[in-house]
Amino acid sequence: MPTRPLFAENTIRGGASDARRFSFTRAAFTLIELLAVITILSILAALSFVGLGSMRKKADAATCINNMRSTAQGVLAYAADHDGYFPPVNDTPESPYPKPNSW
Repeated sequence: MPTRPLFAENTIRGGASDARRFSFTRAAFTLIELLAVITILSILAALSFVGLGSMRKKADAATCINNMRSTAQGVLAYAADHDGYFPPVNDTPESPYPKPNSW
């Protein structure tokens, strides 16, 4: 029995048009599919921005607490080195906090 080349009938009929039916007919996304993906991504982005705002507030509060703790440790370290006395207070009228004994 003689062997025939694969798709021999395609070469007789014109080849390229018949060979295309064996390939995928869908090569790109449709406009509706792209719009659906963009909509979903924009909704997810909007939800993440809401969550980022509350996380930023928590981060700012943690930074403030850390700064206050560092200042208190510095004042206590000063007091430990100076016989239990706190740092001197600037009581002059030109100072931003002209309150006596502001510690």
